[in-house]
Amino acid sequence: MDDLSAHQDAEASGTFDWLLDDAAPTLLAFLDLLDNDADLAIEAVALPVHRPVEIKPEAKRKSSTWRQRQRLKVLRLRDEVKELDEELKKMKLSTGVRSTLPLIEGVSSIANQLKRPAARKLMGEAWQDAASRESHARHLSSVENERLHRVLHMQAKHARKLHRMMQQQMSNTIVSQALGYRPALTDDECRPPTDNSIVFQKLLADLDGHHGNVRSIFVVNQTDGEHEGYVSINPARGLQVRIAKSYAFPFSVKATEQAIWNILTERNGIDQKSRVVYNERFEVDNNTSLQSVRTFIVSGPYELCFLVRKGCRRYVKDDLTHFVVHETSIVSSSFGAGVSYDEVVLRTVSKGKERPGGPTAIAETHVLATFPSYETLSCLPPDGLKGFHDACMRFNHKVEDVLVSHSTLK
Repeated sequence: MDDLSAHQDAEASGTFDWLLDDAAPTLLAFLDLLDNDADLAIEAVALPVHRPVEIKPEAKRKSSTWRQRQRLKVLRLRDEVKELDEELKKMKLSTGVRSTLPLIEGVSSIANQLKRPAARKLMGEAWQDAASRESHARHLSSVENERLHRVLHMQAKHARKLHRMMQQQMSNTIVSQALGYRPALTDDECRPPTDNSIVFQKLLADLDGHHGNVRSIFVVNQTDGEHEGYVSINPARGLQVRIAKSYAFPFSVKATEQAIWNILTERNGIDQKSRVVYNERFEVDNNTSLQSVRTFIVSGPYELCFLVRKGCRRYVKDDLTHFVVHETSIVSSSFGAGVSYDEVVLRTVSKGKERPGGPTAIAETHVLATFPSYETLSCLPPDGLKGFHDACMRFNHKVEDVLVSHSTLK
């Protein structure tokens, strides 16, 4: 392009130079010159020039393939789903349904614009009801807490008093044992019980009943296992202990029976280690004796109080004597804990085999002890049966000592 313009300028300058060198130019010559300039311009324009060609983007052709048509259809369905979802959320908001999902901006703005005074009123009433219920529950809880606090305070106060009493009692017991003293008796302990007459009437009726039902109460044919004792639980009477013992005396039956009756009716038949408060004995007839005793026995660091009411009766039938003893005892300790028990003892004396040394008497003893307050077998200590056996053996030894002493006096 630069070369072409330089060539045109050179030719134009040469033409004007020729016109200036010659005579003055005429009109025709000037017009011819203009025509030549126009031809030069046309030729210059007509020359091929390398210019950048602008390529217009072709118009999008219409989709004609099946895949493209399906894609457009999917896009259109997505738009419809979005519109329907928005309409559904608007309907939920209008009916008062709140979704747990976060709301979009458009729906949240619509929800803020919606005003439901009726729903707000109902919600406010529900809140008031809930608040009133919570207030009433708090009031009841405060009242109950105050009551429980007072009860707990009283129980703690009583527990402290009981703890001080137990400490004082234990210290007094230890000091009294170290000094060899025993606690003083109270007025109630020194006086006999006022219900002795009622208890004795019941004992006499029970004695006759036990003698009439000897075969059903006591075991007649004893085996080796039964001689050791039998413990059972009676639903109505509590824990029961049954023991059967036999003992041979080298004396006559009559002497043995008299010795047994003397021991059962003696006044000084209480253990010397015990402290006797009172010992009352009532003779009803020659074959019946009643006794009321209150005594204290030291057991370790404690002293046990025994209130014993006992009835003894002798029955003679067909040259066979039955000794029936019914004893009711109430055992209490210095701390107030205690237990009651009933004991029925049946003794019979029969003639034994003839021996060269002299006559022989066989004394059979049947014991039925009942503990009404014991409901399980574990309530009886392991050495409980041994205690009953030892008591029977001590009684037999005492009878034997009485028989020996009477024989030596003769």
